[in-house]
Amino acid sequence: MLAGACPGDVVYIEDLSRLARELSVQLAIIKRLLELDLKLISVSTGEDVTAAISEDPMTRAMIQIQGVFAELEKSRLCERMKRGLDLMRDGDRNPRRTRSGGVKVEGAKRLTERQPGLLDDAHALKNRGIPNAQISRELHRMGYRNRVGEQLSCTAVARILAEG
Repeated sequence: MLAGACPGDVVYIEDLSRLARELSVQLAIIKRLLELDLKLISVSTGEDVTAAISEDPMTRAMIQIQGVFAELEKSRLCERMKRGLDLMRDGDRNPRRTRSGGVKVEGAKRLTERQPGLLDDAHALKNRGIPNAQISRELHRMGYRNRVGEQLSCTAVARILAEG
């Protein structure tokens, strides 16, 4: 791009992080643009970066700070990708994790498997003609809870009843 540029041309970028993800590279590119008498416009801020960096020390500092954060973001992204690849390579020695950090479990037991009697009690209530919302409240009173310890929803009651 720089090889075909003429003095006075304008280069538009989405924001400074798209110019370069390393502060030293970003500053070197801006310096080269100044040497070639090119304008660099950041679309996100509408700012003429080349003019701002050469005229105002405060704006120059802000542009450098943006470069520091772009570099930090890239470093963190690379670190997360490396960790993910390590997890994939290690297989069973490094099990997959949930957002909370626990080991991810495939095929977790159903509520009826974890709470003996739930299926029978739910059917007994349904056979008495009680609607699912009331069955939910009754099951809660009887001590049955969902996975997080709360009252079963009407949808959960419907699924339980469909099991058997």
